[in-house]
Amino acid sequence: MQESGAFLSFLKNRVNLFYVLALIPLVLVSYFNMFGAIIPTFGFILLLMKKEELVFRIFAEAEKNLEELRGSQAYMSMISKLIEAGVASISGDAIIEFGEKDNSLFTSEAISLIESRVEKSLGEDFHLQFRCAGNEISAGVIVRSKNGRVIIDNSFSGRLERLKEELRGKVSEMLLQE
Repeated sequence: MQESGAFLSFLKNRVNLFYVLALIPLVLVSYFNMFGAIIPTFGFILLLMKKEELVFRIFAEAEKNLEELRGSQAYMSMISKLIEAGVASISGDAIIEFGEKDNSLFTSEAISLIESRVEKSLGEDFHLQFRCAGNEISAGVIVRSKNGRVIIDNSFSGRLERLKEELRGKVSEMLLQE
């Protein structure tokens, strides 16, 4: 019994758990169907791993493309909409945090334009406080309630992360069709 504990300890320290779990179906199939299904099962596992790598690359490229929009009118329009959505969720005065890279975009003119859009869109006059969050946010904004209890992460990376599961299925379908 102690030998199996030592072996499991060895596995825990030396082998990536993902690969161990990925090979379990291969071991089970080979045990029950000696060699008949090994190659198709192993090929399927490799296909899944490759598909996951492609999905990861697609999301990384999407985030990169979103960040490349910085400084454009389309970028400021997206930021304004993200702020409106965050303030609407909070339904009150808010703190708007943006990244260091966006510091030059949030001029007093841009801030007053955003505030007027939010007021017009929501029909109420909310007090918005804008501040730079440093390198915490690469692109997009984080909207916080004044008391800090409610946080709406509308950064591009946060939004992509939330959409990843939904989009992963659609991207996978597109990849498997080709």
